[in-house]
Amino acid sequence: MSSKNTDCFKYIMNVTDLSKDNTYRDLWTKFKLEIIDSNDELNDNYIDLEPRSFASFPALVKDNKIICFSGLQLDPAWGNSIARCNTKMWIHPDYRFKSMVRFEGGPQYLNTTHCLPLQLQEAKKLGIDCLFISRQKNKLGFEQYLNLIDINCNYKFELETETYNIFFKEQYVARCNLTDKGSDEWEQNMTKYKVQ
Repeated sequence: MSSKNTDCFKYIMNVTDLSKDNTYRDLWTKFKLEIIDSNDELNDNYIDLEPRSFASFPALVKDNKIICFSGLQLDPAWGNSIARCNTKMWIHPDYRFKSMVRFEGGPQYLNTTHCLPLQLQEAKKLGIDCLFISRQKNKLGFEQYLNLIDINCNYKFELETETYNIFFKEQYVARCNLTDKGSDEWEQNMTKYKVQ
């Protein structure tokens, strides 16, 4: 995607929360049908995905198609005050960047500009004390993405030194305390998921 004229670009998109809004339900169905036939290496992550199962699931719509989404996920196993954000993130291939060196911030980064801020807002509204983001591979890329979140969203996610078992997969984890209770809640509820 070219970064030229990004200010104009952001005004021709619609942002919606698919966990609460049915307006673009037909586009979600269309997306799922297209992803089945795609060669996206992570398409299994999206085939059975149901936006209503998330606390928030912002999506960007442009030219009558979904071009980006990610979700805010709650799970009783993590306790009532911890949530995972930025989960199941997907960006249409036409809008993906091929190189991490471009992570300097700005509206061309669709997820951190449009989707993640809505999840952060919803987490605060729900009284979440601690958020985390997880990723299975590419620790360096993950660290650079965390820096982009800091630039675009003004939230600092700290990378944990240990990996964690999140849904039976070893993952790098970064967390951000939203309240003073965040660290205590994390230790109480998530220590058991550290990979030994």
